[in-house]
Amino acid sequence: MNLNTRDYLTRFAIYLLPLTAFQFQEGGYGIIQLSLPIVLLLFVISISKVTSLKSSLEKSVLLKIAICFFLICIFSTSLSIYLGEENSSLYKSLGVLTSLAVFFASYYSFSTSNKDIYRTSIFLRDYFNISLFISAMVILEFLIHKVSGNNYIYDFMNYFRHFIPYPKAQFLDLTSLGRYKGILNETGELGLYTLPSLSAYLSGLSISKRNLVKDVVCIVLFSFSTFLANSFVFNALLILIFSLAFLRSRSQFQRSLIAQKVIRTVLGIVAVIVSLSIVYYFQNYLSISVQERISDLQAFYETGYYDNSSNLSVQVILNSYKATVYSLQKNFLIGIGLGNIDKPYNVVATAQNISTRLNQHDGYSMLFRLLSETGITGTLLFLSFFYIRLSQGFNALICTSTKKLVFCSESQYSEALRINSMICSASTICLVYALSNFPTYWNLVLPLLMGLVVKPNFFRVIYFKEKI
Repeated sequence: MNLNTRDYLTRFAIYLLPLTAFQFQEGGYGIIQLSLPIVLLLFVISISKVTSLKSSLEKSVLLKIAICFFLICIFSTSLSIYLGEENSSLYKSLGVLTSLAVFFASYYSFSTSNKDIYRTSIFLRDYFNISLFISAMVILEFLIHKVSGNNYIYDFMNYFRHFIPYPKAQFLDLTSLGRYKGILNETGELGLYTLPSLSAYLSGLSISKRNLVKDVVCIVLFSFSTFLANSFVFNALLILIFSLAFLRSRSQFQRSLIAQKVIRTVLGIVAVIVSLSIVYYFQNYLSISVQERISDLQAFYETGYYDNSSNLSVQVILNSYKATVYSLQKNFLIGIGLGNIDKPYNVVATAQNISTRLNQHDGYSMLFRLLSETGITGTLLFLSFFYIRLSQGFNALICTSTKKLVFCSESQYSEALRINSMICSASTICLVYALSNFPTYWNLVLPLLMGLVVKPNFFRVIYFKEKI
């Protein structure tokens, strides 16, 4: 099956994703990744074709949910401005609305490009390639710093950044803090590549062990580079991913659709409990900074108190948490409007005498931000959109594994099942990570992975055909 110009543009956009150190970024104007112009070009091409909408969403309910979500956002924001809320800025709100529009448009572009499982496999392989490159750069940065005491990767990237004529984000060397990010702009971006890829390879390994050595090497690289980020959330999600993989290997595909949904839900809950328990009871084996975060979070759980002596990340997390609670108390249903989380953040931080204002404008996690700015209604609509999208992929996975559709050979059937399982796992973990630790909508990785989720209609036609 031949690729067309659109496919090559999509692949080019994917390979530009790691170059976040060279993206346009300035407060009040948003972020433009190098891939974004290409993705928006694909969006314009797609939207001009009426048939693309159906092929992208497959279920019309997704379009209705997206429209309702944006209506809620616009109404809650307009209400906050009409009521004259302090710090409510139309300019800032329009910026956040634009970032959300770009987020969904990017999903639409990638989903429209994803026309069959053949293309899914190619785009997914491209994503894994850049994830492996990013992981290798993180590990290389760690080794160079340990051997020489210098960070030549940082120096190399910073040298070329001096020639960029447009505004860009600050590019910091974090090796002195024991944190490594390779060529990425910030440590938090690492989780968008290593965590989904790790989950995908573990999932693929449970389907087929044909490339066992390669899969194990990739799993080790993704795990080690994630660990080098020295993040409490990263460590917790690492354990969650391995717990899910272990529990999933003990379940069986040969069950009814309803039984599989129940099993997935139960496994998810059990894996979360197991991962948090392991992090807590084995915290002494983690870095000092991670131990501090666990200790301070435990102290807050027991006393409800934190101050400027608490770990900085814990201060940010708890400020964001309290700001979200404050926002929900003001407007439980639709929130306080887009771009306005900084107001409750400042209120609760001032009341607690906390000095830091890090993540004041985005609320640390996407879940906190959604709850604060769009309320319960907007958050449920947002999550419903991607829950339905993921359900399509998991339903196709279950259908393929239980009914064993007709393929030309056993290897082709196994490969189709493996690809579907890998993208379902990767997109699920990416969404979990974004909700927990990545609040900005100016990122193309989550829309990419969600757009690559296999659609059930892929298996109505046989794409793996051998030449006779």
